[in-house]
Amino acid sequence: MRCFKIYISILFCVCFSFSAVFAEIFSANKIEARTFVLSYNSEENSADVVNGIVGTEAFWNIGITGQGAKIANIELGVYWPEHYVFQNSNLGEVYVPDGADVSALYSSHATGTAHVLAGYNSDDSNTFAYLLSLGIAPSAELSAGAVARDISGELVSIELADFYCVYSHFFGASDVINSSWGPNSTLANNVFSNIIDALAAKNTNTVMVVSAGNSGPGENTVQSMALAFNAISVGALGNAHSYGSIADFSSRSPSDFYNPISKETVKGVRPAIDISAPGENISFAVYDSENPDSKDMFSWSGGTSIAAPVVSGVVSLMKSASYSLAETYGDAYGDLFEKQRDVRVVKAILLNSAKKPSDWTNNQKLSSYTTTIDMSGFSITSTYANVILTTQGLDYVYGAGSLDADGALRHILNLTQSMYWALDSVESGSSLWYNLGVVDAGKFLTATLVWNVNGEIAEVSNEQAQIDNLYFSNLGLELWTVMEGSHNLIAVSDTEYNNVEHLYLKLATDGEYLLRVTFFGMAYGEMPSSETYAIAFSVVPEPSFAAAFAGIFAVLLVFKRRVLR
Repeated sequence: MRCFKIYISILFCVCFSFSAVFAEIFSANKIEARTFVLSYNSEENSADVVNGIVGTEAFWNIGITGQGAKIANIELGVYWPEHYVFQNSNLGEVYVPDGADVSALYSSHATGTAHVLAGYNSDDSNTFAYLLSLGIAPSAELSAGAVARDISGELVSIELADFYCVYSHFFGASDVINSSWGPNSTLANNVFSNIIDALAAKNTNTVMVVSAGNSGPGENTVQSMALAFNAISVGALGNAHSYGSIADFSSRSPSDFYNPISKETVKGVRPAIDISAPGENISFAVYDSENPDSKDMFSWSGGTSIAAPVVSGVVSLMKSASYSLAETYGDAYGDLFEKQRDVRVVKAILLNSAKKPSDWTNNQKLSSYTTTIDMSGFSITSTYANVILTTQGLDYVYGAGSLDADGALRHILNLTQSMYWALDSVESGSSLWYNLGVVDAGKFLTATLVWNVNGEIAEVSNEQAQIDNLYFSNLGLELWTVMEGSHNLIAVSDTEYNNVEHLYLKLATDGEYLLRVTFFGMAYGEMPSSETYAIAFSVVPEPSFAAAFAGIFAVLLVFKRRVLR
């Protein structure tokens, strides 16, 4: 076997402590981590706390409750600010189409999602309402936007110019946009997701989170804006208490892929769900227009509409933690924390830290794979046998898995060879390498690569949206190891129809491991000179939820590779 010399990029390493002293770093309004946003199991007549399920108390315990972060909740209507749950919330602006009556746009749906995002009431005179009041990020600034002018009928009409006006107003000005609504369309080429992609590509400081829809359990049921590549599409977990499986109603992939250059649609090839979160039997605030004096009304229900603000709230906590770190350490680490808040980094960390449900799969299979390595001015192309290959990356149902706020926080606070994130740029036709160091056999590697699909809005009217400079880079993610002086290809995520690559596997042997990001082609459009991406990875002992993966990776005990010529 020929030995290849690999040039490895040097990792920047820093680790922030989880000690009690660390909590004193953050300047936060102390909010006691009480019960909030309850999950109710009617069969057992018992309740759970959503923050305990997704791990948000990890942020709360160090004083991070959303301070400094800005959330925009964009729906058909807007939340009702008089509800009990908002009495101590940090309410921002309300932005609606020009000439619309705000009071006529108060919505129970928008009120419920806003409650999950940032509800906060410190008055405990009404015990039941108090216990339900706290949202995921209660100290965040909560603004609202409505895309409709009238929500009184069963069918609501939306003008495309209004849609663009409201979203463009909040993109760039908000840390997170949550949208738990969407036109009932599964078309891969839809104007709503196209506009969102273009706005997100331009404003990389704003994370867009969208509910996937409630049209499951069939395939290709992810709807409209959730098909935007540059957003985070959220599925709903069911089975109150454990939330270990997808809810039956949750929309899912595979979805279709549309090429705007060739005008062709490829059926059933794209994993359009990014992550899943609790979305069944959840409590939330209710607005009742017929009882405007009832300020403590709640309902128990579910849907991806509720799962999305759970994710958005955690993203707000991630942003809040980064702002606090920047305030304390910014001078020492340059633009590190600004990069940490980039939408690609946030998405990569969120997906990489997700837990894997027992039936999660991205259909990794042993296969041969051909790849090219550049060295010393020339290229070597070789085909490797017995490579773990996924052309899917994410699970069609769960995405990267179930939301884990605790894991996301650990990613934020660590930059080491065993847990790392970066915002980098790779030149076209080349690659970048990351050294994981020497890793013991039996540990699990999770690696996630995220980049944006490009588009620039030239004009929007009620009839159409013109989006120029469309291109979609096709990056790849490879895992290598060094054995007996030779470099061996172990695993590859190579999805032709998505902008997320994701690997999850058990390492079979001790050795030095390397990750490589490649940029050798395009999904469509003219290749740019370089592509900016985020990468996140972790190497950890076997998690309890990974036992189901033992079968396929046992094959890797026979680990030697032969290079096929």
